[in-house]
Amino acid sequence: MGKSTEGFRPLRPGIGSPTSTTPLLAGGHWEDDAEMIRRVNWKLDLGLLPLLSLLYLFNGLDRGNIGNAQTQGDSSQI
Repeated sequence: MGKSTEGFRPLRPGIGSPTSTTPLLAGGHWEDDAEMIRRVNWKLDLGLLPLLSLLYLFNGLDRGNIGNAQTQGDSSQI
């Protein structure tokens, strides 16, 4: 049935105790929140991937331009 708390001594009162409301510290179940975690990951992916893709594109363009400038002999301002 319930977990036995005999001999349990939290490091700080209220944190990690069996009555704590924080699910991670109170032995919460991640399996119950799998759908929520999947939706949060999807929202983060939709927000970050376009930005990171643009940064990757601009990085490649910049590297190409620096290489072309060095090839043309105009490396004085690089």
